[in-house]
Parts: sequence; structure tokens; C-alpha cells
Amino acid sequence: MDQAVDKIAEALRSAMQAENEGYYFYVMAARNTEDPQGKQVFQYMADEEMKHFNFIKFEPRTEEEHPIFSPELKKRIGDAHYEMTALSIGIQLEQTAVMHYKAAAKDVGDDLVMRAFFEDLADWEQEHLDLLQKQADMLKDDYWNMGGFSPF
Repeated sequence: MDQAVDKIAEALRSAMQAENEGYYFYVMAARNTEDPQGKQVFQYMADEEMKHFNFIKFEPRTEEEHPIFSPELKKRIGDAHYEMTALSIGIQLEQTAVMHYKAAAKDVGDDLVMRAFFEDLADWEQEHLDLLQKQADMLKDDYWNMGGFSPF
């Protein structure tokens, strides 16, 4: 029994560390993007990571929805290197979080409460992943073409 408790505790510590790192990454992204709406959305993502951190501490979850970048970003998409990089890293962070929480859900054995807890976190991170991926997909072709990255 102690081994199972230790495994759950380690999963929670690891999850809290990942959420904390995500928080600080998105704060940095918000501070460094030149796009006003991008700043707002990266701050939103930082706030979401802090909500995840607090959720892991068993505090209640709240829901909000935001678009990512303003239409003005498209006008300078060829120079939006920071924003596209932040999207890419954010996608990687969210993918890692989804995989981590899904694995943690499997690792808790027969503890249905903890399994549901980690599955809820995985679903929440998947929502963020889908949001970032959708934005990256919408901007990718224009970014590559206008930034000179496309071979054609």
C-alpha cells in the first residue's frame, strides 16, 4: 500500500512541477510577443497552467475560452518568429502533459478517484493542445511562405 501511495505522490509532485514550468514559459511568452492579442492569450495559458497547479492541489476548476492571436498578426506573419516558436513549444508542452497524465491515470491501478483525477487533467491539457494546434495550423502556410521557409 505504501508503494502505491508513494507512486501517486510522485505523480502529483511531477505534475505540479510540469504545471509550474508551463506557467513560467507562458508568462515569458506573454512578455515577449509583440502581438497584443498574443500577449493576452499567452497570459491566459499561464493562468490556465496555474489553475492546473491549483487543481492538482484539489481546488475547483473554472472554464473560459479565448482566441489566440489578433488579425494584425497575419499582416506581419513573415516576421512572427517568436509567436510561431511559442506556439510550437506550447504544443510540445501540452502534448507532454497529456501523455504524462494519461500515463499517471494508468499507473494508479484500481484507484478510480485518482484515475478520474488524472484523466480530467489529461482532457484539460488536450483542450489546450487542440487550441494551440488549431492556431498553428491556421498560420503555418502563411508563415512559411512569407518567411521564406517554403521550398516552392
